[in-house]
Amino acid sequence: MYRMILTMHDTMKRLYSAADAIMRVTGQKAVADLLGESQQTVNNWENRGVSRDGRLKAQATFGCNATWIETGKGPMVAFAKPDKNIVRYEFLDVRVAWGSNAINDDHPVAIRSIEMPVEAARDSIGQVDDAVKIIQATGDSMEPTILPGDLLFVNTSKNKFSGDGVYLLFHGGVLLCKRLALAGSVVKVSSDNDLYETWEWGERLEDTRIIGKVLRALPMDMKEFIN
Repeated sequence: MYRMILTMHDTMKRLYSAADAIMRVTGQKAVADLLGESQQTVNNWENRGVSRDGRLKAQATFGCNATWIETGKGPMVAFAKPDKNIVRYEFLDVRVAWGSNAINDDHPVAIRSIEMPVEAARDSIGQVDDAVKIIQATGDSMEPTILPGDLLFVNTSKNKFSGDGVYLLFHGGVLLCKRLALAGSVVKVSSDNDLYETWEWGERLEDTRIIGKVLRALPMDMKEFIN
């Protein structure tokens, strides 16, 4: 069991209690290992209280409600214990524009997620970590490769040019989906729709940055049937 210390901070008492109830993990070292923290850090929490980052890490790691740790109010469990066999891809609240004026927030938030078995995700998406986000496409400049409404799985850790491919760019307050290709020593920015011009990365360098590299596009051309 965890150490009973008369002066232990209430937030740490709750964290120990949650770790025991949810994960059957007890003791200072075991909880430190669970959260990927040093034993000294957990010892500090016992005296001063669990830090904000510590509370959020506990919630992300084993589902303990960060608000409950802080205040003791609400449910102990924020969500079900994470399943290591399931990967969750966050769906960001933005639209990707090409050939349109869809204005986007430069700091989007997750509004929902898609879950799938890890092995299926590895086969179909190719990457199973938190860097992959989902963004919905709009516009027509990447047709016929990508259509409006398609779901783009984007590796947001690729924020620099890393070889030819389809990228998300933030340009002039708009998220653009474009194809980047190295031609000699110049990176060309193009659309798959011939109606749109090709330009060189260096021409608009100050106004453009890479948000991520598109791994997959999930078609959403739903078939409609009359009842």
